[in-house]
Amino acid sequence: MRKGLVIFSFLGLILSFQNCAKSPQDNGVADPGETPITFNKVPASDYKSMTLWDYDNGQFLDLDLKTGRMTAFEEYGYVRGDQFCLSETEKTTLAEIMENAEICNPKNNGTSMQDQACSMVYRYPYASLTNGSEEIKLGEKTNGCELPIDLCGEKGQLLKKFVSSVVATIKSHSCP
Repeated sequence: MRKGLVIFSFLGLILSFQNCAKSPQDNGVADPGETPITFNKVPASDYKSMTLWDYDNGQFLDLDLKTGRMTAFEEYGYVRGDQFCLSETEKTTLAEIMENAEICNPKNNGTSMQDQACSMVYRYPYASLTNGSEEIKLGEKTNGCELPIDLCGEKGQLLKKFVSSVVATIKSHSCP
């Protein structure tokens, strides 16, 4: 009996430390008492290439935004030399998404949430925009209170859908 009580108490203690709360940012509903979130906006046209994250095949795809040519490399930077190309339709779609697109970086990301308990959530980025040595990971989230950096407005969702489509059909993207 005493052993059962100790085990039950131990399990109760462990379960009481679980943080399963969903953050307000995950459900899209803002708390009326929260400070409105403002963004630093940067033109996406400043970036010349994009890295697509292909988790299923254990590779990344460097996409030249101007030519539509992609080079595959592995997680640790080993370039295999596999080349893929976007179709003309895909290049047009990507150009439409990126036209006048801005990158929204939340100004107060995490600073106003210092007194909140944030869940331990990590969401991998779906793509990275690069320009030389600068890299911006789109859609990455490091905790439950943080808003990810992404393209502003609906362009973020359009780009995410586009990237998912290209990654899912990468084998059919041979170069002419």
